[in-house]
Amino acid sequence: MPEDVMGDRAFWLFLAVAIPVLFFPVGIALWKGRNVGPVIALNLAFWPAALALALRTRRR
Repeated sequence: MPEDVMGDRAFWLFLAVAIPVLFFPVGIALWKGRNVGPVIALNLAFWPAALALALRTRRR
């Protein structure tokens, strides 16, 4: 049997860090009162681009 790449604790630690990081650009877009659709779409594939878009949008 092949060994696991990450142990159980490492997996949960990874998820605990990755999930908030992925939602960070969406939170910025919500805070600025902007449409989150484009940010979510970019977030799924290109996290740095989603962060840049969320930070570039102007607040209403």
